[in-house]
Amino acid sequence: MKHLYMRAVKSPGGNENASSSTSAARNNLYQCRYRTEFCGTARHNHHVGSGVRYLVFSPPGSRCRWWAWTLIKGLSPEEALQVRAKVASLEALKGQRADLGLQRAWEGNYLKRDSPDTASSFTLVSSELQRKDKFMRVLFSCNVRKINRFHKAEDRAVLITDRHLYKMDPLKQYKPMKSIPLYNVTGVSVSPGKDQLVVFHTKDSRDLIVCLQGMVPANESRIGELVGTLLSHFKSERRRLQVNIASPIQCSMNGRKCTIIVEPKINQSQPDFTRNRSGYILAVPGN
Repeated sequence: MKHLYMRAVKSPGGNENASSSTSAARNNLYQCRYRTEFCGTARHNHHVGSGVRYLVFSPPGSRCRWWAWTLIKGLSPEEALQVRAKVASLEALKGQRADLGLQRAWEGNYLKRDSPDTASSFTLVSSELQRKDKFMRVLFSCNVRKINRFHKAEDRAVLITDRHLYKMDPLKQYKPMKSIPLYNVTGVSVSPGKDQLVVFHTKDSRDLIVCLQGMVPANESRIGELVGTLLSHFKSERRRLQVNIASPIQCSMNGRKCTIIVEPKINQSQPDFTRNRSGYILAVPGN
C-alpha cells in the first residue's frame, strides 16, 4: 500500500427512512460510500469497484470500532504507522493548511531519495549514529535551509529519530552537528501557507528554525507528514507535543523572543531567510 486516505459521503442509494421490515432500518443503519485511495489492492471490502467501497455500518459505537479494526488489522507495521501519522496530521492541520500530502506515500527518510549522489555517505553516518545512540527508527529526514546562532542562513539536513533530532552538514558527507534530544522538544509551529517553514520549540528556548528544501519532486509538501509523524510518535510515548499554526510565528533564538514572517516574492527562486528588526523573514517564490 502506498497511501491510504478515506473520506465519507452519503451514498446516492442510501435511505435513512427505509422500510421498517428490513434489518438495516430496525437497527438504524446507514449506507455510505467510501472512496478509498489505495495504491494497491483494497482489502476488507464487501464490494470494490473503481476504488469505491460500499459498506453498511451503525452509528458511533462498538460496532463501528469493530468495523474500523477490520480495516486496519491486516496492515503491516509500517503501513499502520503511516495510517496513524496521517490521522494525527489530519486532526491537527485539517482546514488550516492546503496540502497535507495525504494522498501520497509517506516515506519519512527522504535524504536517501532526494540526494542519491550522497546517499551512501548519509547511510554510513546514520548507521554510526544508530550504533552510538541506540535509536530504533528514523521518523523523518530532509534537506533544509536553517538559521544558525549567528542569525545567518545555511544549508543543512535534519535527521529525526525516535530519540534525537540531528543537524547535519550535507557539504561534509552529512557530518553530525549538534543534536537535540527528542524529549527536549515541546512543540512545533508551522504557517497556514504552502511554504515549508517549521519551527521546533525546545525546553531551553533555543528553537530550531528551518525550511524544508531540496524535495524530489520539487513541489512536494512535507509539512503535514512531519507534523503527523511527530504527533503520532509522541502519542505512542504518552507525551504531549504542542502544534501551532500561525502567521507570523513566535519563537525564541538563543533565549530571545523573535517572530518569523513568510513573504512571497516574485523574483525569489528558492526559499531563503533574511533578518529584520523583529526576527526573520522567509522569502518564498511568489509565482
